[in-house]
Amino acid sequence: MASSNKMKILLLGEYSNVHWTLAQGLRSLGHEVTVASNGDFWKNIPRDISIVRHGYGMFETMRYVVAVKRALRRMKGYDVVQIINPLFLEMKAERIRPIYKYLRNNNKKVFMGAYGMALLACEQYEANMDMEYHSTLATIEEIDKLDIKVTHTRCNGCENHCQLTINRFSNG
Repeated sequence: MASSNKMKILLLGEYSNVHWTLAQGLRSLGHEVTVASNGDFWKNIPRDISIVRHGYGMFETMRYVVAVKRALRRMKGYDVVQIINPLFLEMKAERIRPIYKYLRNNNKKVFMGAYGMALLACEQYEANMDMEYHSTLATIEEIDKLDIKVTHTRCNGCENHCQLTINRFSNG
């Protein structure tokens, strides 16, 4: 990969080894990748920046806040930041929001995933049955009717000229 195409990427949070595995693939393509997480709790998945909360008492909480502040110094200047989900730190949502804003203000692009959030979304829906719910998932019948056209081409973004598979769906 050409050095001008090399990206500096931060993967923040972890869920079932998604970010560590992604980091390995991106590194093999020549990108500079940093994974910051708690290792997904008991799984203790490898990471470059460890942000582990050791308890919820006052002392452990203060220690965790200091660790997060120290880690934040290393979480700026990235081309891309991918956050695992809205609860990427072991804090209340209102305490995570300023950290999210910091990441947005100090990096070029920030993307947020929703890994591991399905149960939380179901609980939220069940707790608020008055909410209007519309699924965006296609039905089996709609999937059966899809026409998929597959073509192959080469990427010209760098000297690797990777092969691309392009899938075009009849529904857009």
